Amino acid sequence: MEEVEYEAPIPLEQGKFIICIDTSSSMEGAGEYIAKALAIAVAKVALKEHRDIVFVNFANQDVEEFTIDGLNVNIKKMLEFLAKSFYGKTNAKPAFQKVIDKMKTENFKRADLLMISDFMMDTIPDSTRALVNELKENYNRFHSLVVGTMPNVETQEVFDNVMYYDPNDPFATQQIVKSLNETLRDLRELKDEEAAYRDEQIADLNKVRDKKRMRPVHTDSKKFKKMEQAKTKEKEKAKKLEEKRSQLYGNAEDII
Repeated sequence: MEEVEYEAPIPLEQGKFIICIDTSSSMEGAGEYIAKALAIAVAKVALKEHRDIVFVNFANQDVEEFTIDGLNVNIKKMLEFLAKSFYGKTNAKPAFQKVIDKMKTENFKRADLLMISDFMMDTIPDSTRALVNELKENYNRFHSLVVGTMPNVETQEVFDNVMYYDPNDPFATQQIVKSLNETLRDLRELKDEEAAYRDEQIADLNKVRDKKRMRPVHTDSKKFKKMEQAKTKEKEKAKKLEEKRSQLYGNAEDII
């Protein structure tokens, strides 16, 4: 056996999932209940992938947040936070700025934002739009979920993905979750230059493999046995992780 080293491109992992919920006066009542129920449904999508979630509850200048560890979900505290409301004027700028500040940090690279609101608010300032566009270049993504039928259309221009909740559609929630499952894929679609470099590296590796392919493998060697033991440990580790994932996802699902 002969060891061969090559520089492998690392797939981009998804970051944290930020869910901003509008709890202003215009959302009071059915709109607020719908928004929070949808937030829980969306959280299921993120928890399935063990993604940390940050809930942001906002209205006017009031902004409050609550973080969920993707591996240790505290359902009770999550529901207690979602029960809070501000009932002030609709103003998304402070919440947007808070999210942007987070996304600039190392811990929030490649994070997704989903804002749930009726979007009966002022147009997002150009300065905020510019900051959002910069973050998009670093694989941060911005999504909106419109609750109601009278949003300020100009507020939607900044988002990558816009979804609408129709209260008269009995399958609206399922359609939104399906849309998110399709949209929030792993960030493995690299930029063109990264993809070209990846293909070049893989081609070089394949040449080496083809050259070594006919060499006999000595299964009784210490090195081979050590490699097999390492593979077995990795499989066991993956199995335990999958069991924990199933347990956590089941807990989140029970509350819907």
